[in-house]
Amino acid sequence: YTILFICTLIFSVISCSPDEDDVVSVPENDRTEQQVIDNDSLVGYLNTHYYNSAEVNALANPTIVDVVITELLEDETLPSDATLLMTAAELKTTTYLDVEYNYYILEIKQGDGASSPRFCDKVRVKYAGSLTDGVEFEAKTTPVDFDLTGVIPGWSRVMPEFNGGTFTTYSDGTVSYEGYGMGVMFLPSGLGYFAASRTSIPSYSNLVFKFELLQTETADHDFDN
Repeated sequence: YTILFICTLIFSVISCSPDEDDVVSVPENDRTEQQVIDNDSLVGYLNTHYYNSAEVNALANPTIVDVVITELLEDETLPSDATLLMTAAELKTTTYLDVEYNYYILEIKQGDGASSPRFCDKVRVKYAGSLTDGVEFEAKTTPVDFDLTGVIPGWSRVMPEFNGGTFTTYSDGTVSYEGYGMGVMFLPSGLGYFAASRTSIPSYSNLVFKFELLQTETADHDFDN
């Protein structure tokens, strides 16, 4: 019994790491205060970055690869064939979790389709997501499908601003898309992942998504046909 008691005591001391006292559970930032910080950061980004507007606008069906966003360095002159993002992007506002958010949309092509998706519909897209420091965390250059009820809040607000396009299916099973909606969204962290961190996406990160809205489909969430 003495040996058992000593072993139990030793185990209990070893299992209580002194480092545990240094672990702090960080609460979420106040969303209203974080939105102010995020918006200032986004405005700063849009005022110091430009895109190759002349090259992109000359294309009938520009892609996410064609749009190149570049930082305007200090004392550098804006290229004549480029447009400052702050000049081209449109400010939008929305209320989410009782907080009013600012976000920005660069519309490159509205899309020739007859309709735009609603916040609860399905979309087929290509996209590339990056942080405002230019680090790309994800890119899909082949079409992928999303239900807008299952994506970050920013997507369900931006996608309804665009129309899908038309597509042609060939005998070999391949599909080509034309006349699709295309643009770039600039989202505060509150319309992204907010306090949650993901692989290559730190907490409270503002997000930039280039996208092509290829197709839309009405989603039957209540299964009533």
